[in-house]
Amino acid sequence: MSGYLISPSFPGYYLDDMFCTWHITVPSGYVIHLEFQEFRLKDYSKCENCFLQIFDGKDETAPTIGRFCGYVYPPVLVSSSNHFTIVLYCSGNLHKARFKAFYYSVHGMCFFVFRSYFHYLFTSDKPKETGNWSHGRKKMNN
Repeated sequence: MSGYLISPSFPGYYLDDMFCTWHITVPSGYVIHLEFQEFRLKDYSKCENCFLQIFDGKDETAPTIGRFCGYVYPPVLVSSSNHFTIVLYCSGNLHKARFKAFYYSVHGMCFFVFRSYFHYLFTSDKPKETGNWSHGRKKMNN
């Protein structure tokens, strides 16, 4: 299962005072990968007046994966279940703001294999002959 998530009026810029909520649900046993292909929101230091917030679950009560604004693309995001909730909030005169993201489902087992491999590559608790790949990453909790 896959699709696109786009801001209103994409590829144009949207109007003032936007509040939109999207719910992505894939079949049980799958997780969601979300990859941004374009991201241009007003750059505020605290992401207060224009932001995209991602929740790892069915609604806004789920844990927040992140709140994003500015022009730097968010990283590839992976849900821990078969649900994502995405909220776009922009207030004021923000004519130059838009985003486009592609999402696709992956069987949950692939997610856990990926997490384990990622953990191996980016932590220092591995055989010395592979070198130090820590790059400031912390050990992931499973």
